[in-house]
Amino acid sequence: MRILQLCHKPLSGRPDGGKLAMKSLAEGLRANGAEVFSWMIETPSHPASAQDRAQGISKSFFIDTRVKVFPALRDLLGGESYNLSRFASEAACRDISDVIATFKPDVILAEGIFTLAGWMKHGFGKDLPVVLRSHNIEHLIWDRMAEAESNPLKRWYLRRLALALKKEEQEIWEKSDAIIAISDQDAAVIAASVPQKKLSTVSIGFDIPPKAEMKFSGTEFFHIGAMDWRPNREGMEHFLRDVWPVLKRDHPSIVFRIAGKGMPAKFGTLENEGVFVVKVDDAQEFMRNSGVMIVPLLSGSGVRVKIIEGLMQGIPLITSAIGKEGIPAVAGKHLFEANDLESYRLIFNKLTAHPELLNEVSENARTFAAGNYRKDVLGLKALDFIRELM
Repeated sequence: MRILQLCHKPLSGRPDGGKLAMKSLAEGLRANGAEVFSWMIETPSHPASAQDRAQGISKSFFIDTRVKVFPALRDLLGGESYNLSRFASEAACRDISDVIATFKPDVILAEGIFTLAGWMKHGFGKDLPVVLRSHNIEHLIWDRMAEAESNPLKRWYLRRLALALKKEEQEIWEKSDAIIAISDQDAAVIAASVPQKKLSTVSIGFDIPPKAEMKFSGTEFFHIGAMDWRPNREGMEHFLRDVWPVLKRDHPSIVFRIAGKGMPAKFGTLENEGVFVVKVDDAQEFMRNSGVMIVPLLSGSGVRVKIIEGLMQGIPLITSAIGKEGIPAVAGKHLFEANDLESYRLIFNKLTAHPELLNEVSENARTFAAGNYRKDVLGLKALDFIRELM
């Protein structure tokens, strides 16, 4: 089976959830005998590296996705999605056609709707089945951001963006030959819109890491994530503004470390409140040695890769219902769930008084993740679904 994987960003460089999800699936497919060639969109925000260009099993193509005022205004007034149209490059479609002619794939696996923006407008691979792998329900992210926005004008703007994106996202669902959702919740949304579509759920897989020695005091907490992704920044702003000051007053000895690209400068001014912005060279080492992970998401869709990664390593974590969405972990057993100040206070009171609970949750998390998110098993599931389609 020869699979052309279309990726919405390069696979190497600083890791993030999207890169890990795409790279993991490619490796899982290869582990089960598939030949995979990764064609990757390179943008000003996500440049390709020498590693991307030298692998021989991948190729990058640059698309200038920087926001331009006139096209953005045109799409806004015309009810079109500028989120998508920025990726609809005719030159990129020609480049994909050249790769198809050389690689001769049996199927196209499109990682997210942005890789198919040009396909919808200009076309490529007309004789090949196209399987969309839906990383998120994209319009739902913007819907949730609109709901959380207090400024009426911004809320109207975000809802308009969400409506335009929803229309075009559904058109891509309809045109794709089959869809792989990343969670059962996302699959249910897609099935309600295109009930006859061939659909499967395949989550994000990892290699099972060796067990690391970790000590949990109940006083050290951390977050790691890209702050240039709006749901991450929005959730962290809420946590630092409305939750952390109360927790710090209740428990003066607790500290909170934040790492990730695109960090707002204002986060670095909170050291007197026990909040420290840190730079890390090794994200895995930082996660293993920084205590309990906090993922306070208020919006978003799909599955949070960092949460699965943390569970796989046995890192205790606290997240919201939206952060846990798509992950069938049991709150209180595999992780902790907090959606408001009072639920955070209850959890922090418990953990600071009984830090030994963290070791139990850590073991449960590892067992749960190993049973649900093995890369080779999920790669085989995806490959079997594609074979059925063929």
